[in-house]
Amino acid sequence: MTTSNNHSLANTIPASLKSQLPIFQVIGDKLPAVVKTPEAKKTFSALIFWVLMIGGVIAFVKYLPLLLEYAQKSVLFVLFGIVFIVLLMLAPKIISVLHRLGTVLLFKGEKAIIRNNPIESLQLLSREAKDTLKRVKEKIANVDGVRIDMIQSGVTAQNAAQEKYTFAKRFTTEAGNLELKGKEAEQAQDREKANALSRDAKETRTKAFLLGKEGEAEEQNARSYAQYANQFAKVLEVLKDNESAARIYVSTLDSSISIINKKWKPPAK
Repeated sequence: MTTSNNHSLANTIPASLKSQLPIFQVIGDKLPAVVKTPEAKKTFSALIFWVLMIGGVIAFVKYLPLLLEYAQKSVLFVLFGIVFIVLLMLAPKIISVLHRLGTVLLFKGEKAIIRNNPIESLQLLSREAKDTLKRVKEKIANVDGVRIDMIQSGVTAQNAAQEKYTFAKRFTTEAGNLELKGKEAEQAQDREKANALSRDAKETRTKAFLLGKEGEAEEQNARSYAQYANQFAKVLEVLKDNESAARIYVSTLDSSISIINKKWKPPAK
């Protein structure tokens, strides 16, 4: 009993302190009881823990559909990434398989056309032959153009060689005249003039020599261009033979198709 009275007195707020501190007007005349024992602190902590746990469960249940949606998207993203990487690594093999498959299917389709309708098979061959003839004509035009260019380049090189030879001969003659004049000056005891003429003669003869070498190089180029032109002419003859054969083949197919169209009747289905 005495202990209870002492506790009440200890928690009672004196009137003088109550009037000085307005906060006691809110919490009352007595101080709140202090949690003194470890058991009370443990109970309070457990209460906070279970409140947090219940709040977490409620939040989990509330956002469960959203979490499942994100998880599904993440799984799909990973799967698509794996498939994309595998396809990228196997791209050459897949392309090769598809190419072979397309070739086989095309071959089977053509065989079916040939079995079912010989006219269509001949028309297919005629289209291929005409395409071949067109490509041969284009090659003939290209090769002939190169051959003509080689001929023109050879003519240009030959003209350049002749021009350089002409200048070389002129400079050689001029160098000879300078040497004669130099000897005359030397006989006339004009040493300075003789040396000057000798130097000019050497320079002129060097120009003639160099121009002669350039002419030889141009002439060699002209011969090379002529050889190239001859080689392209041989190739051109081969292509013209191929063009003639292709033209004969196309004409034969067209005639065969015309004859079959007039005489052949497809079997009744």
